[in-house]
Amino acid sequence: MVRSFCSFMMMKLKDYIVVLVFLALVISYGIYLYSSHNSPRESSTVELPPIETYVDPVQEQTDIVVPELHIGKSTYTFKPKASYQIAGVLVSKRKYSKGFMSDISPWDFALAWKAVPEYLKHIKFDQIVRFCLFYLKPDAPVSPDYVSRHFSNNHLIPATDNLRRAMKLAREGMKVELGGYLVDVESKEAGKGSLAWKSSLSRTDTGNGACEIIYVTKLRLEDRLYE
Repeated sequence: MVRSFCSFMMMKLKDYIVVLVFLALVISYGIYLYSSHNSPRESSTVELPPIETYVDPVQEQTDIVVPELHIGKSTYTFKPKASYQIAGVLVSKRKYSKGFMSDISPWDFALAWKAVPEYLKHIKFDQIVRFCLFYLKPDAPVSPDYVSRHFSNNHLIPATDNLRRAMKLAREGMKVELGGYLVDVESKEAGKGSLAWKSSLSRTDTGNGACEIIYVTKLRLEDRLYE
C-alpha cells in the first residue's frame, strides 16, 4: 500500500512538473512574440563608420514633400524648410505624452557636439515643457556662449513606427545621429481652428522658438541604424 501511494505521488509530481514546464514555454514564447513585435528593426547589419561628433550640423535647401498625417480628429501638415543632419552626444532626453504636438512628436533629444561633450561634468541640462536649459558650474572651463552654439534641443517627429520605437532605446551619453528635415507644422482640428509650430533654422538663436523640429527619417544610435 505504501509503495503504491509513493508511486502515485511520483506520477502526480511528474505531471505537475510537465505542466509547469509547458506553462513556462508558453509564457516565454508570448514574451518573445511581444518583444519581437515591439522591438525596432535595424536597417543595416554591416559595420558602420564611427559617428563624428566634432562637426557642425548640415542644413541644405530641399523641395521634398512630406505627406499629411491624420491622428484622431487632427490633421498635421508639414512644410519642410531644409534637409538636416546632426550628430552629437545625447546629453538629455524627455518623453512627452501630453500637450501641444505630443501625438506626432513624443520625444525631445538634446544633443551636444564639437568640444561640449568634453565638459559635461561641468554642465547640468534640464528639459522641461519642450525647452532644454543648461547650467554651468562656477569652475566650468567653457563659456556659456560656446555651449549655446554647440548644443540644441530637438523636437523629433518619427517618420515611421519603427523610428518611434527606436527612439525609446536612446540613452544619455550615447553618440546619436539624426537625419531628416527641419519642418514647420500646422495642426487643424474641425471646429477648433489651427495651431502652428515653427522650427529654428539657426544654431545660434536662443529662447522661445530656438529648438529644431526634425521630421526624422534616419536615426543612428552608436552602431545601430534605424529607418
